[in-house]
Amino acid sequence: MADWVQTIISACAAIGAISAALVTWWVYRDSRKPDVQVFFEADTDRSVVMLAVENFGEGVAYNVSIDGFDFSSMPKNDFTKKAKESFVSRGIPMLVPHARRETVIGENVTLDICLGDKTIDVDVRFDGKTVTGSMKGYVNRCHLDISSFRGSMHANSLLYTIAKAQAEMAGISM
Repeated sequence: MADWVQTIISACAAIGAISAALVTWWVYRDSRKPDVQVFFEADTDRSVVMLAVENFGEGVAYNVSIDGFDFSSMPKNDFTKKAKESFVSRGIPMLVPHARRETVIGENVTLDICLGDKTIDVDVRFDGKTVTGSMKGYVNRCHLDISSFRGSMHANSLLYTIAKAQAEMAGISM
């Protein structure tokens, strides 16, 4: 009788150990996925807004594309022209973990006038490798708004302050 009980206990322990190993492996693999986001970021030194794409995940993102970015609501200037030629339209073949791409899309004030309180919803599409090495497609919906920058107070960065001091010493106006 004791051998029978010991066998059942051993079998349960083995099943528990295997289950724990599988859960641990699954959680590890799940944490290695790419997580690509698109967002506006203010460059306060130059008073411009950047459109940034960043992979916050731990896996490599392939074939990154942005769908739904509305250039028609943007100001018609050189920034918008260049942004149309950038990754915003062309995509990004590969984005490693914690890497980013960014491009200036306009000046703070001009964008605030053009967009106001409007939010631009975009989908960022990308592929990531699965456990078997095959590719799996992902889509993240991102909400871009310029109004959240409105009324923010900023001090110039240390780099800007140093550059301005050097320019003044050299007799160059910034």
